[in-house]
Amino acid sequence: MPQRRARRPALRRAGGSMARRMVRLLSSSSIVATPQVVGVKPRNAITACQHIAGVHYAKGKCKSCYRKEYLAANQAVLQKCRKTAKQWWRSNGRRTAEYYRRKRSKPNARQIAFLSYVKATYGLSAREYEALVVRQDGRCAICATRPRGRLQVDHNHDTGKVRALLCGLCNRGLGQFADSVERLAAAILYLEKHQ
Repeated sequence: MPQRRARRPALRRAGGSMARRMVRLLSSSSIVATPQVVGVKPRNAITACQHIAGVHYAKGKCKSCYRKEYLAANQAVLQKCRKTAKQWWRSNGRRTAEYYRRKRSKPNARQIAFLSYVKATYGLSAREYEALVVRQDGRCAICATRPRGRLQVDHNHDTGKVRALLCGLCNRGLGQFADSVERLAAAILYLEKHQ
């Protein structure tokens, strides 16, 4: 049976550097994936576990093999953590649950949460956001409609500067066109041509 080259593992955004090194190593060397036989280590294996395909994590093992080994080696620590967590919830659970129940039951809890998000993400205070809503008369800056929900904050992704408030459709539309004037102009020409 002819041997096939190992596929390049899919990269996740978060785990970039280690994953990229592994991909470079797999693609540059002559490592090939061989059919696995129980108890036999594949030739040219660079990992400590039998799973040759995919990105390997700690100690040269894939995620599932490392987790099994970790859980087996640290049972006492994990049981102690579970016991401590149970004790904490026995003494504080009702109070914590009641706090969150009261917090969510406030009539304007969603509005407060949204304005906190706007402040943390875009640096707009509640007054500044409300001033923008009043200045735009509660309408989208592009299509001039009044959305059912709240207006969304549009900002420049390069500078972070807030531009205006848009309805959800217009805001997502700009995002899909990557804020590119050229793409939007090409889309307008396309729509005019095919009307």
